[in-house]
Amino acid sequence: MKMQETWHWLLQEEPAVATIHDQNAPVNDILPALIPLPGEKDERKATDDTSRAAIATLRLALQAGNIGVWQWDFRTNNLIWDARMYEMYGLAEGSPITSEIWKNVVHPDDLQLASGIFSQTVQHGLHDKRRFRIVHPAKGIRFIEAAQELVLDSDNEPVACVGVDRDVSDWCEMRDSLLARQAELETMSLTDPLTGVGNRRRLDEGLAREISRVRRYGGKMSLVLADLDHFKSINDESGHEAGDSALRAVARTMASMVRDTDLVARLGGDEFCIVMPAVGQVEAKLLADRLQSHLDQAVVSSLTRPLTATFGVVELRQDEDMESLLRRVDRILYRAKTEGRNRVLSDFGDEVRNALEIASTPSPSVAENARASTRRLIRCIHCFRTLGAPDDALDRARLERRHVCIEGVMARQPAVPQPYN
Repeated sequence: MKMQETWHWLLQEEPAVATIHDQNAPVNDILPALIPLPGEKDERKATDDTSRAAIATLRLALQAGNIGVWQWDFRTNNLIWDARMYEMYGLAEGSPITSEIWKNVVHPDDLQLASGIFSQTVQHGLHDKRRFRIVHPAKGIRFIEAAQELVLDSDNEPVACVGVDRDVSDWCEMRDSLLARQAELETMSLTDPLTGVGNRRRLDEGLAREISRVRRYGGKMSLVLADLDHFKSINDESGHEAGDSALRAVARTMASMVRDTDLVARLGGDEFCIVMPAVGQVEAKLLADRLQSHLDQAVVSSLTRPLTATFGVVELRQDEDMESLLRRVDRILYRAKTEGRNRVLSDFGDEVRNALEIASTPSPSVAENARASTRRLIRCIHCFRTLGAPDDALDRARLERRHVCIEGVMARQPAVPQPYN
């Protein structure tokens, strides 16, 4: 067979019909046929001690590794399998191996990968290695790792292909088990064991990632900090089990009302935090209002009083880092608690007051100052109720009086805020 014809024939795929090499010889004893022994070109010295030792060593290694051996002779188009190959594929030992029989054992999703082994070996050199699945008739799905190499004659023409197959199912199962355990441990390291939401480490990682995203790509990000009201008295009057139930109820309520992209985490004690990517302060406050009303309706069997919490809401400012953001939301929460608890407070009113003062100050650059100060707030001018508590009534009245002035300064129609969803 000429070289060009040989390559063309090899690229057709595996042999159409293959048989064992010698029906009278044991099918598990093909090593001498695979390993050329030292000596003259057409001679084999089977009695050579070195060759015997090499064959014995290889045989032992194949047995210890449970590795099957095969050889495809291009000149006779015969395929030789040893006993382990038949056992590995769940086929009757000594039976002829055809393309259809072999394909019926390979997993359908991996058939294309496994079928191209021979052609890929020819195209990419003397070595190739693949891992694919088979469907063993008794053991089910098994993972097979196969490696093969071309045998060239003195004229560099391929005359055979030898290979080994190994069942690596146990190793794959062990690897998958270790990966699953690793993922489980990673999840545990980021999860609060009592409530099931994120812990402080999860919060720090998520908050740092979102701040970096806003700095790089722009956009918004808001933070909601919640503190359970009179939590110490719950523990003192109803016991720590009641306190744990209250914490779980808060976490469950929050987790059920946020988006998949939001992050709920427990800072520790009775404080919870919600990181809200791509959400402004107005929408974040709307969510906090809904959470506050739902907590009033939460049922904790061991509690004799309604479950309430105080919320602080802030939006990330330009060039603000994580520490300053957490300090600012903590100050807002503290102010809400000193004003009577069970309420939602943001620094929106503070920023509106600053914008009104700038807009009221006579200055040639008043338009630019007002535009810079109210860029994020002007969309909320028509939604005075976002100021929230009755304590903001004075600010709301001032805002109403200055509305025309600010609208004229901005010289554009404010956008109506979209509800959080």
